[in-house]
Amino acid sequence: MFSGMLPPRWRYGYDFVEAARRTAWVRRQQPWDIVHAFDSRPTVIYPALTAQKQGAQLILDWSDWFGRGGAVEERKNPLLRAVLRPLETFYEEHYRLRADGATVITSALRKRLEGMGYPKGQILSLRNGVYPERFHIASPEEARAALGLLPVLDALDTPIIGYLRNLFPRDARLLLEAFIRVQKVLPNAHLAIIGDPKTRLPFARGLIQAGFVASDALGTWLSACDVLALPLNDTVANQGRWPSKLGDYFAAGRPVVACDVGDVGAVLRETEAGVATRPTAEALAEGLATLLRDAALRREMGAAARRAAETVFHWEHIGGQLVEFYEYILHA
Repeated sequence: MFSGMLPPRWRYGYDFVEAARRTAWVRRQQPWDIVHAFDSRPTVIYPALTAQKQGAQLILDWSDWFGRGGAVEERKNPLLRAVLRPLETFYEEHYRLRADGATVITSALRKRLEGMGYPKGQILSLRNGVYPERFHIASPEEARAALGLLPVLDALDTPIIGYLRNLFPRDARLLLEAFIRVQKVLPNAHLAIIGDPKTRLPFARGLIQAGFVASDALGTWLSACDVLALPLNDTVANQGRWPSKLGDYFAAGRPVVACDVGDVGAVLRETEAGVATRPTAEALAEGLATLLRDAALRREMGAAARRAAETVFHWEHIGGQLVEFYEYILHA
């Protein structure tokens, strides 16, 4: 709808021409009941505030710790990092208290918002979910045969650790260090990187880089793995975000081994869908190796993961919570 002034890769929500266009478009619309803004950068917050002035109840989402100390510190370009740090911090915080309601994705962001003086009763904790019925689930052996992985494996029952999509550079190092440790006790173990990690990974024995994977093949790739890894360094960025891949992991019916950072550890303990470890390569490797050696425990935790995907992490359940929150804000 809006072309913007800057190339997409340089916008980061700060294309002020696009923000002005969106704001002008909102002014031409009939008033809405609710506007739910899933960002607080200029291209979103200014049109959202305009809608609020026209009578809409504004709900402002907070799904990442972007500013000072957060995800901005993970950017590789030091100049871009220096430019974006004050911008991200300002827009992340400045308009929060103007919202009529708030959704937050982690307990760290809830605590931060409450510390800014926002009313607790107007905050909904809202995590990302999954549609588990969209995932084709197979046994590891069936999935590996379907994907043609046998030529790169010693056998169809070779242990495979899986990881999905983006990796912060520091988390990539943590995962690879843990994997190398796993190979010391399970020499034939493999690590499958599914999708584009957005981080260059060095060569490692047993590393499978699947590259882009179409959505209809995602379940097959995850099914090909024995365990699914979630490496998280104990950083502000990781404490303030929810790894959306966890819903995909659960839907695949595979156990998860994750670092106990942010809300992830508590969720794994509540669902019994995996193991939470200290955020070190040694501890992560120990958790991975333990599950790779115990097929019965993998089946038990994998079944629990699938149950979580079909219940509390199903988008229908999460959507119902959001609708109830909308009704509450409208009648508050």
